[in-house]
Amino acid sequence: MQFFVIIIFLILYFKGDTNVKPKKLFEMQEWKPIDCILIFVSSYLILFLLFMSKSIPVLKEIYKFTYLSYLQFFLLSIIFLLIFKLKLRQKFSALGLNTQNLKANIFMGLRVFSLIASIESFLTLILLLSGRESSLDLFPNESLKAVCQASLAIIIWGPVMEEFMFRGLMYSQFRKKFGVKSGIFLLSLVFAAWHFPATGTSILVSGIVLAYLYEKSQSLIPSIIFHGLRNLFLWFETIYSKLGKDGIILTNEKVFILVLTIILFGSYFILKTWNPEIKNNQN
Repeated sequence: MQFFVIIIFLILYFKGDTNVKPKKLFEMQEWKPIDCILIFVSSYLILFLLFMSKSIPVLKEIYKFTYLSYLQFFLLSIIFLLIFKLKLRQKFSALGLNTQNLKANIFMGLRVFSLIASIESFLTLILLLSGRESSLDLFPNESLKAVCQASLAIIIWGPVMEEFMFRGLMYSQFRKKFGVKSGIFLLSLVFAAWHFPATGTSILVSGIVLAYLYEKSQSLIPSIIFHGLRNLFLWFETIYSKLGKDGIILTNEKVFILVLTIILFGSYFILKTWNPEIKNNQN
């Protein structure tokens, strides 16, 4: 399933161009689909070799959830930096990391997150009230301690690196070949495949929202903000669920989700009233 990523890239590489409205940021991105393929094949190859070597006693410790969470993003960071800085010789501003419209971009990420998360919480509440099960635990097979120790990888390092890779590096290639709407959808499928076996509708929708934010703002700031908060939200739900299972706190998931929904909807309407001026000097 994970090699679905490579198949999509091969389709992308051989498909003809589609006319799309030019934008300054995407015009700056001169790398090619083969560069994206190189990064992902290298990443998967190293991780595959690590997993194949897990029978070696000395290496058993790294296969614990905590260490593997950091190791995979560490390796991904090294590969990305080597190719992006040494082979492509690009600046991070070419990915959309810039301070232009910084306040507006931060608040865009906050507003969209509060809206999407509040809708998701409301739907979860409906499922709970209807008697259907809806687990809040994102990592049911891992301990509370392991999830806490992996928090930086889940909330910060992971979202930043994935935005560099999927939106910053890959989106412009999908946009050029397939157009904006199809490009966003196909990239979101790749994003969902990357998260296998956790792939689901929620990840697909998140991928669409993240690509939309990047297309609209021409900046990685909104998507990084959204992605980080999204993972923080899921991590917080997981911790709450595990604390209940361990008997550390008394849990009532319906009340918990109701409070979350009210807070998130309230945050959205508060943030919506604040609309920083955007300097429109991009194409």
